[in-house]
Amino acid sequence: MTLDLCQHHDTVFHKLTGQLAFLDLAVLVLERDHNDRKIVNQMLRSVQTIRSTSRRLEDPELEQFALELEDLLSQMRDDVITISDSVIRLLRRCVDALESGVESLRLGLPLPSTLDDVRFNLQDMLARSTETIMSDY
Repeated sequence: MTLDLCQHHDTVFHKLTGQLAFLDLAVLVLERDHNDRKIVNQMLRSVQTIRSTSRRLEDPELEQFALELEDLLSQMRDDVITISDSVIRLLRRCVDALESGVESLRLGLPLPSTLDDVRFNLQDMLARSTETIMSDY
């Protein structure tokens, strides 16, 4: 079932804007306290909301990006990936890319090319964490 975007446009994008605002603040919290697993879990739920909304809006590229960000947050929550300054910088870039993607979606424009660059870095970090896990066996 697709979402009737014309009928619910303002409501949908208001909800997404709220989730993105929370993610902005959450990154700031993690910059101060790398060990706040509660905020990581809340970020994960926000990204899940963004992903499911992207699916309903039929934007598979933004949905896939959000799914990969979920993977990163899950690994952070589960201590597979250590929360470091470099991870937080990547998180900041991911949130900025999500914001740009949602704004492009709202305006009916193609997703920005910066999303691809951030996605490459995100996939690289996820691949390195998988390699680390596999080398432990």
